[in-house]
Amino acid sequence: MLYAKAQPLTWEMDTVSQYAIPVGICSWNDLKRGEFFAEMENFYIQYQPKREVVERIAALLRVINDRKSNESGPQFDGVTVYFGAWCGDSKEYLPAFIKICDLLQNEEQVALPCVLVACNHAKEHGLPVQEFDFKIELVPTFVFQTIKYENASITRQTFATIVETPQATIEEDIEDILHKLVK
Repeated sequence: MLYAKAQPLTWEMDTVSQYAIPVGICSWNDLKRGEFFAEMENFYIQYQPKREVVERIAALLRVINDRKSNESGPQFDGVTVYFGAWCGDSKEYLPAFIKICDLLQNEEQVALPCVLVACNHAKEHGLPVQEFDFKIELVPTFVFQTIKYENASITRQTFATIVETPQATIEEDIEDILHKLVK
């Protein structure tokens, strides 16, 4: 799931936290510039996802990828992660999600497509509504989307979400969502 940047990533002074925060589409590497990153990096280092769950996620992603070339209906498009660099839950769950993505890519050789969208305190991200029209009330919000191609047009739909905190662990919630996609 790749989007062209509608605008460059901006950094704005957050009046609550008193440090610059990113707003817009970004990468994990972009976040390393922020004063908040040390806390996120610490969560990344400390988080130990359940290996057996990560392996099951990898197996589900392989099934999903195999189906993409053989089906004409809705297909998994990826995850859009809306987060706030100022938010305690985002500082915990975004690094956990990134660690899971890294394990999938580096150890399981399968990717979980994602786009990171940084929001300010007002939950604004400054991106085009036609591509990022999900109403953000709490961060982080992980939006799992499907895509359908019909008559030369593309339709994206929200399939599932994880809002603010996972019901179990982030990897178990991801597994549950992907499992529903393969049924």
